[in-house]
Amino acid sequence: MSEESHHHCGVTGIVDLAGTRDVSHLAVEVAKGLQKRGETAAGMVTARQGFFDVLRGNGLISDVLAPERIASFHGPAVGVHNRYATSATDDPRLAQPFLKKI
Repeated sequence: MSEESHHHCGVTGIVDLAGTRDVSHLAVEVAKGLQKRGETAAGMVTARQGFFDVLRGNGLISDVLAPERIASFHGPAVGVHNRYATSATDDPRLAQPFLKKI
């Protein structure tokens, strides 16, 4: 194993424990500081009252999660992911976060 440090992806999560504030725009702004960790794709998930909304796609955080695209995404719990492709593909289906019904 190489002794070089390898950094992949960037993940940001913000939760308002009181559950009263929308933190989606704050989470996106914090995630922009991690943009260097991945420029292949970006996505976010918001959680509110037991429901999840997901937005994801290829590109930079500032494009995929632009203010006009996240205008309807609100919630006191938000996760943002920016992808660093470790495979040779930029398939948009690999953009995260993934949401699976269980």
